[in-house]
Amino acid sequence: MAKTSTRAQSPWPTLGLWAFLRRELAFTPERWQATLRLTLACTAATVPIMMFKLHIPLLTMIVMYLLTKEETTATLVGTLGGMIGVTIGLGLALLVYLSALDITWLRVCLIPAFVGGGLFLNRILVLGPLGTAIGLPAAMAMIVPDIYPIPGILDRFLIWLWWSIVLGLGINLGVQLLLNPGNALDMLVQALRTRLQAVEASIECRLATANGAARAGAAPAVSALALSGVASQLALLKMVQLRSASLRPYRLELHALIMGVDRLVTTAAALEAVGPVSLRAPVRGRLQRVAQACAQVRHAIGHRHGPDAFVAPQDTSATTEDSVVLPLLAEMERVLATISLAWPGRPSGSATAQPPVEAAAPRRLLVPDAFSNPEYVRFAIKGALAATLCYVIITAADVTNEIYTAVITCMVCSLSTIGASAQKGLLRFTGAVLGGTMGVVTCLYIFPHIDSLGGFWIPFSVGTAVAAYVNFGSPRISYCPRCACWPAWRASPASPWRRQGSSARRTTCVSRSPRTLTPSDNGSRKRSLSRVGRITTSWPS
Repeated sequence: MAKTSTRAQSPWPTLGLWAFLRRELAFTPERWQATLRLTLACTAATVPIMMFKLHIPLLTMIVMYLLTKEETTATLVGTLGGMIGVTIGLGLALLVYLSALDITWLRVCLIPAFVGGGLFLNRILVLGPLGTAIGLPAAMAMIVPDIYPIPGILDRFLIWLWWSIVLGLGINLGVQLLLNPGNALDMLVQALRTRLQAVEASIECRLATANGAARAGAAPAVSALALSGVASQLALLKMVQLRSASLRPYRLELHALIMGVDRLVTTAAALEAVGPVSLRAPVRGRLQRVAQACAQVRHAIGHRHGPDAFVAPQDTSATTEDSVVLPLLAEMERVLATISLAWPGRPSGSATAQPPVEAAAPRRLLVPDAFSNPEYVRFAIKGALAATLCYVIITAADVTNEIYTAVITCMVCSLSTIGASAQKGLLRFTGAVLGGTMGVVTCLYIFPHIDSLGGFWIPFSVGTAVAAYVNFGSPRISYCPRCACWPAWRASPASPWRRQGSSARRTTCVSRSPRTLTPSDNGSRKRSLSRVGRITTSWPS
């Protein structure tokens, strides 16, 4: 019997993974539009990469994936913050190069200093990613002398590094501003309307099941919306306050509205998990009124006015059949009644309603407990220790040139909890495996048959589009494609790592023709190597 039971349960993990992937990779028009914009930006960036012969085109692509958001204000803020942070970090590294490059022990000690400082700034700054943008380039610049041990080019290498990052940020920002018509307020309104529509559809499905009738049509899954949480909507609310000064006085009301809608979604998901039960006529009537109130709130949010009516909680004696449904129903009625109190302006939704007078919150650069919370210091020390140990191991094994990105992994995967760090590390490992497979297949079966720039753009755009589509998914999988593109881009003809020999990897630049990077016969190989010899002295000055 035990053996039979095990066989019966064995297919469930596979089915669960398939259902998870279907849910995470679901098609939406907004997702396809964002994918198209990011793919266009990455493809357009290959032109200046080859034109200016950038030695680090990989960073140009990576920063696009890191800072591209579905909303233009967030992309603009992230781009400006990234440019400022990278400039400060590389400026500090250049100062070290000019004053103490020959002192090896000091340069090694500065690696944990920059990593820990960046992680500490990530926690105490209101704009946390700015700390990472300062610490990560500065720490990586301390490792560059181990990868490119040529003193004459190290100072210029930092300038090329800065130019590669700024180029990617600038191209991505231009494409997003030109092709992305959406703003934070419209996206927030659409997110709230979608959630209310899902609650309404879930209740109507419950009523149709209780009446023995089948309900036609599809609706957003309320359980999936409940699992997604409110982090994205709260982030959109911050962008709304940053962009729309007229909505800043309604910050608390809008926050309460978001939380109220999320409570409705969570309660509707719990009601959906109860399963089909028979309902009495009074309970069905209350459910119908809740669905109508959700429709009114959804219409009011879409048209920027107060809803006409709200549902008040009712006390009804429960029977055995509907005793499980009544607590959830009462909770939804209480939430709908609370929304009337949290509605921006007066509950009547009058157009002349004035926002409440409250003292404006002071603009802060640091969080309130920046220097009083010991967890921030512990977090920075743990990340610095991990990065230092990783650097010592790869240096002792003499594989710094091959896997120097392990230090980046230590800093990027440093999160507040072990579970979050493990999840991000698993996504990074999965992405690296998938990206490595893509790179090997492309190098062996596609690039040898390419002899023009147009032919190179086809596989490049396809791979970038696939990664971009996954990148705009939920946080559960969005980090994976960024790591998948890393090895795939390194294998592309637009990458200097495709050159033959270690000296060529250090001293060559990007060719205009992918054919010279993947010679298929001895004659073309000799001509390619002769070109490499001619351009070894043609570094940009």
